[in-house]
Amino acid sequence: MNQTRPNTGGAWDRLNDALGELRRVMRTLAKSWVFTLTGVGTLGLAIGANATIFTLIDTVLLNPLPYPDAGRLVVLEGSAPGTRLGDEFDLAPEFLIEYQKQADLLENVASSGLNTFTLRAEGRAERVWMSYVSFSLFETLGVTPALGRVPTPDEGSQTAVISHRLWQSWFGGDPNVIGQSYSIAGEMRTVLGVMPPEFDYPSEDAALWFRRWRLFFLACS
Repeated sequence: MNQTRPNTGGAWDRLNDALGELRRVMRTLAKSWVFTLTGVGTLGLAIGANATIFTLIDTVLLNPLPYPDAGRLVVLEGSAPGTRLGDEFDLAPEFLIEYQKQADLLENVASSGLNTFTLRAEGRAERVWMSYVSFSLFETLGVTPALGRVPTPDEGSQTAVISHRLWQSWFGGDPNVIGQSYSIAGEMRTVLGVMPPEFDYPSEDAALWFRRWRLFFLACS
């Protein structure tokens, strides 16, 4: 029985032609290296510009911050090139005080940070994510509690505001949690308010907020 072998010559010819064309292009680019570098650089700039524009559009237009006057909110962080502090780090509380005193272009100045601390309440003791803030943060962001109120500046650090999620999971949505005191980050603090479900600054993991110090600004119009 005669067997017919497939004719692969056409495919090999096309592959050889493509390889030959590629070699000619590479030789041409090697001879014109200035043109090549210029082209690669231009392409890189174009890609970078497009990525930057997309990021701005996504942040400002498609996915803006869920706060009133979000376009006026800015964050300030520190940098110390050549040190081990990293590219960006939180500023010391002294900067908050100086900005409050001297920054004429800022309407409000607030601070926040995030870490895990121990919460003791309702017979439970667990480490949960808590945000330590200056209480001007809520006014700066333009948010109000769903229940109760936020602390005033003269109420010191013995107060706290809890998240809607914590209110439901730990306290069963009991409105009587307002005015109760619990051990929060090693101190007894009185719960004054419950934030709305959509409020999750600076992280969706934040279970409550109490007074301490990161900088967040609302610029004046």
